[in-house]
Order: sequence, then structure tokens, then C-alpha cells
Amino acid sequence: MRGQVWSLDFTASLVIFVTTVVLLLFAFNLLLADAASQQRLTVMQDVGLEVTDGLLRSPGVPDGWTAGTVEVIGFARQVPVTNFSIDVFENILNDTKVIAFVGLDYDTSQQLMGISNYDYFFRMEHLNGTVMTLQGTGLTAGVEPTAAAKNVVDVDRYAVLGGSLVRMVFRLWN
Repeated sequence: MRGQVWSLDFTASLVIFVTTVVLLLFAFNLLLADAASQQRLTVMQDVGLEVTDGLLRSPGVPDGWTAGTVEVIGFARQVPVTNFSIDVFENILNDTKVIAFVGLDYDTSQQLMGISNYDYFFRMEHLNGTVMTLQGTGLTAGVEPTAAAKNVVDVDRYAVLGGSLVRMVFRLWN
């Protein structure tokens, strides 16, 4: 009888111990997965901020780029100050460059912005949320996220385009 009691106690304690270990491992795994997901979103947000900074603060390369000559996309307006210098106005955008960007092939624009690992959606909108148009062209580019998108990061920036204050919506997703 004494051996049976000991084995029953041992079995009960073993079940409790194994259950506790399994629950702790499950909780730890859940925390790791959440941290990894948060890390991916942080990286995507950093990439989105870097891309939008480049779009708004740089005139691009070459200076007067067009859809056929662009090497680096940038929308900032350049104004000659003297015969030897050019001022770049950050967040004051060149209408022609924005229209040229909207007309670029999706894969080309993705590659030029250095975001080949992500999909993107771009929109210039008035402050009331309506899509802005210039010279009859709606200022949207890219692909809206699908329902199957795992990670979506929005970066909203403000600039002046066509004499109006506008919101640039840039959405990265995968």
C-alpha cells in the first residue's frame, strides 16, 4: 500500500510539473512571436520614414529628372539663387516630378525607392481627404494593401504642392 501512495503522489506532481513547464514554454513562445512581429513593424516604419524623407526633402537625381532619366526619386523644388548655387526647398514639391512619379511603372518605382521587399501605396490628398489631381492626373500610385496583408505601416507627411497644403500618404505592406 505504501508504494501505491508514493506512485500516485509522484504521478500527480509530475503531471502538475509538466503542465506548468508546457504553459511557460507556450507563453514564452507567444512573447517571442509578438516581439518579432513588433520588430518587423518597427523596421517597416523606419523604411517608410526614410523613403518619405527622400521624396520630400530631395530633388532627386539627376536634378531635372523625368520618368525616363530618373535614378533617385525626389519631389523637392529647386530654385536657382545665383548663377552658381541652387536652393532646395524641402516639403515644397515640384508638380512635374510628382506627376512623373505617378506615371512610373510600379516595379521601377519600387526599385528606385529601395523597397523591393515591400509593396507600397502612395497618394497625395487635400486636407479633407480627397485625392489631389494635377494637370488631369490623379496623384495615386502603387497598390492598396489586400486583406491578406500581414503588416501594414502608414506614414503621413505634409507638404506644399500646387500652392496648397497637402497630405502625402505612403503605405508600406507585405
